[in-house]
Amino acid sequence: MKNKIALAFASLMLMTTVLFAPTAIAPEWPPFPTVQSDHYTVVGGTAETCVQLWMGTLALSPMEWNCPFGSRAPYFTPMVQMQTINFSVAIDPTEGVLGPCVVFLTVPWQSIVSVDHVFWSDTLGFTRVQLLPTGDDGMGWLYLLPGISDVDMYVANTNVEGTPVSLWTGPSPMAGAVASSPAWGGFPDPGVDNMPGFLPTSDDGFGDGIPDPAGSSVLFIPLQMMVTSWNGTDWDLVFGGPFLLPLTTGTAYDIAVAPGDWVDGKNITKTGHPWMNLMDNPGMWDPYEPANELKKWVKYVCAWSFIRYQMAPGVWLDLVYGVSEYKVKDPHLIPDINGDQTVTIADVRIAGRSYDLYDEGIPASSRPGYEPPWWWEDQATTLNPETGMYYGPYPAAWVAVFGCPYTVFADPDFDARADMNNNGHINIYDVRAIAKHYLETIDP
Repeated sequence: MKNKIALAFASLMLMTTVLFAPTAIAPEWPPFPTVQSDHYTVVGGTAETCVQLWMGTLALSPMEWNCPFGSRAPYFTPMVQMQTINFSVAIDPTEGVLGPCVVFLTVPWQSIVSVDHVFWSDTLGFTRVQLLPTGDDGMGWLYLLPGISDVDMYVANTNVEGTPVSLWTGPSPMAGAVASSPAWGGFPDPGVDNMPGFLPTSDDGFGDGIPDPAGSSVLFIPLQMMVTSWNGTDWDLVFGGPFLLPLTTGTAYDIAVAPGDWVDGKNITKTGHPWMNLMDNPGMWDPYEPANELKKWVKYVCAWSFIRYQMAPGVWLDLVYGVSEYKVKDPHLIPDINGDQTVTIADVRIAGRSYDLYDEGIPASSRPGYEPPWWWEDQATTLNPETGMYYGPYPAAWVAVFGCPYTVFADPDFDARADMNNNGHINIYDVRAIAKHYLETIDP
């Protein structure tokens, strides 16, 4: 088994070609002119992923809900991810029945800053996961009135004759039908009307049968995932491929259907929140007003998977993931790291509980006195009794030359929500950055 793993790892590390599936979306976008543009920052959120990598018929160490955050809670570091969202004029697709009630969204790909994180993998060693824009803009829909949309996404992902396929699943109104659309870059098909979950036409699989409030929304953001591993002096390409974010403000559910595979039956559910304050002020939309207060914050969620997706010749990936993003418009940005729209003692306590703790994957030289795990020097020959795998891939000669350049595991109780300056260490700067906004609120 050891030789098979070593051979697979060596083959993986030698790969230099990555197969990126095209994610270009066919329809011209936006269908109506942009009249307002705002910058949003991800103040909070999570990312949880199940990963199974295949080299031919050899399955390499699976990761269950601990990627890309391998040794700590899956919280995003605040104020790092961001994007611009453009809003169109409100249109009336019902020809006078409802009045202007749909706004089209565009996310310019150049504005997207997403995940970039280093963690430890027994198979690959220090591993860096980056989510990068593809060169295609994101696109979305915002529904201004209550009861006109049903934007929940319930899907099951499987593989049919070598091709990953997404199916609507209950309680979707089209349970069992194909959800993913090649014309939309693999995202769920929004129907003939090109408006996902729009109830007056009801021609797609979005929804759970319960109409949603004003401010409900769907947003498609095409990203690509790049995975590299540390060779001692630089990051080597391991694999990469599409990473779709079909986001909703409703409920997102996905289950993997892969009989005989470890990933079979893995599922995740996430719940979002409509744009505020549209939820409380339905119909009060004036996109021409620069000081529009009706879109201060939103919570988008995603649940999705790829089953036996070919990343490179002879390399397949099973991937089940859930993402939540609490986005706040920049003029209203405060360190509301627990997501209740007000900076309270609860936010300060998050930093206090993590005080002087360090994250995984940060330069070991930035952590005074850091000592790697006991197995570090003999990782390639010492079995982990819990996994049956060797503790790591780096042989003794590599360790002797390069040492331990990054922290292998996060300190217990490290909470990335409090890492306000994104340096992997919770210190007095972070406490002060939160405390100076005490009792400030997004929704006064």
